[in-house]
Amino acid sequence: MKEGAGLAPQRGTVALMSKAPHSNAAKVFINWWLSREGQTTMQTALAGSGDTVPDSLREDVPKDMIPAMDRRVKGVKYLDLSGGELLDMEPIYHLITDGLKQAGKR
Repeated sequence: MKEGAGLAPQRGTVALMSKAPHSNAAKVFINWWLSREGQTTMQTALAGSGDTVPDSLREDVPKDMIPAMDRRVKGVKYLDLSGGELLDMEPIYHLITDGLKQAGKR
């Protein structure tokens, strides 16, 4: 697809809540989690779980534990599907409803 392939957060998504009881500890953890060591640890741990292994967006993280068909391809343009504007289903509902009306199905 010239528009790019889809890319959405799944496992490995992390958030920092406001007013956390130990916000500095949370920041230290997030900094580690996003580091090369943290991302390698996440991929390795999930590879042993028998579940889908997320491909870290870091390019310096080894990818040998990621099945070849699940690896991102260098040079390919990907669409970030996590943006709020892409999660708005209203335009899709209107498109389907209008199409059904034009087809005389509704």
